Amino acid sequence: MSSAGSSWPMRMFAAAAFALLAALPIASQAQPAAKLPLVGLLVPFGCEGTGIPTFIAAGLLSLGWIDGKTVTFVCRGGGGLPERMPAAATMAAARALGIGISTLEVRRAADYDGVLQALAQQLPDALLSFTDALTFFNAKRVADFALAHRLPTICEFKEMAAAGCLISYGPSFAEFYQINARQIDRILRGAKAGDMPVEQATRYEMAVNLKTARALGITVPQSVRVRADEVIE
Repeated sequence: MSSAGSSWPMRMFAAAAFALLAALPIASQAQPAAKLPLVGLLVPFGCEGTGIPTFIAAGLLSLGWIDGKTVTFVCRGGGGLPERMPAAATMAAARALGIGISTLEVRRAADYDGVLQALAQQLPDALLSFTDALTFFNAKRVADFALAHRLPTICEFKEMAAAGCLISYGPSFAEFYQINARQIDRILRGAKAGDMPVEQATRYEMAVNLKTARALGITVPQSVRVRADEVIE
């Protein structure tokens, strides 16, 4: 299941895919004598309830930047504009393995009713959910549907496994925040954003939800449990 509206070339999970960071000097005429650098964080979904500002602020603090004292940190949300990874690579891999695959797209939250109804009429053997702001924040809705119809689900982030997905494998949000903090630190110390290399995630995590597995009557092999970074009981 995917949402339409974006292209993620070569599955590049750079920090910029989740946050566009800019360090701007504060206008002298509108600020007190002690000028603080201003760091703006723009995320595609809302700032509230995501924990992103808190995590990045903590990363900056560990690097010596204190919000309100040595830097001013502001977050603005993009209102949940959907972005998605293209399904072409997945479909090509499935064909190579002899697996039949079909896609269902959602463009807004209201689309889920029709999409899930259509899915219920012709249930697949398993469900793979691509991730963007829309699908991330509707992960529990999809997981509940899948559980009701005894569908194993594969998701990207461990937070989605916690919401009820059977298994997840994807980059670590914590690493994204660390990358963002490092990028801000370099800019605040004088580096030019255009000269900085794009950083990609290097740490990937696998989570297994055993509660979902038991509800589906699936026995997760011990070898999978051992390899998992997180096992949800």
